[in-house]
Amino acid sequence: AEKEAEGPEAPTVEKAKALSSSGQGGYVEGGDEMVDMIESSFEVVEGFTGHIFMHDPSCGAPGRSLAKRVRQEWKTLSTSLPKYGIAVRACSENLQLIKAFISGPRFTPYYRGLYAFDILLPNDYPAAPPKVRFHAYKMRINPNLYDDGYVCLSLLGTWTGHKQCEKWSENSNVLQVILSIQSLV
Repeated sequence: AEKEAEGPEAPTVEKAKALSSSGQGGYVEGGDEMVDMIESSFEVVEGFTGHIFMHDPSCGAPGRSLAKRVRQEWKTLSTSLPKYGIAVRACSENLQLIKAFISGPRFTPYYRGLYAFDILLPNDYPAAPPKVRFHAYKMRINPNLYDDGYVCLSLLGTWTGHKQCEKWSENSNVLQVILSIQSLV
C-alpha cells in the first residue's frame, strides 16, 4: 500500500523513524530523543501534503519523454543513494514532485538535524535544472540555504560556479543535486 509523505511540519524523531523503510537505525533513543543519521532509502508514495511546488506553473502533466526520464531518475535514486543520510520520496500522483530528507552528518553543526527539501522536475526537465526549496522554518542555517527556503547551488543555476562542470546539463541528474545539497549540511 502506498503512503502519503509528510508535509512541511518540523522534522521529528517519529518522522525520521518513518523514513527508514526497514525500521532499522535512522534514529537515536535516550535522554533528549534526537534525529541521528537516517538509513538511506527511496520510495514512491501516493501523494504529498504541503509540497512547496504542488501548484507551480511549471508542474503539469508530464509528456512522454519527461515521464521516461523521471522513471530513469527513480531507478538511479533507488540504487545509488549512499548507505546513510538521505531518504527520498517520489510522488506517484505527480511524477514531477520529489521530497528529499537529509540528516546532518556527525562532527558538524548540522548533526542530529533532519533537513527537508522539496524538488520539482519542471516540464522542460532535463533541459532545465530541477527547482529546489528548503523547509527552513525561517532559519538560515548555511550561507547557501536561505531562511526563505532558497537553495543557492551552481548545479541548480542559482549561483554562478567557477567551473563548467558545476553547471547543469541534460546529463546531470537529481542524485547529483541531492548529493550536492548534502555536502552543504
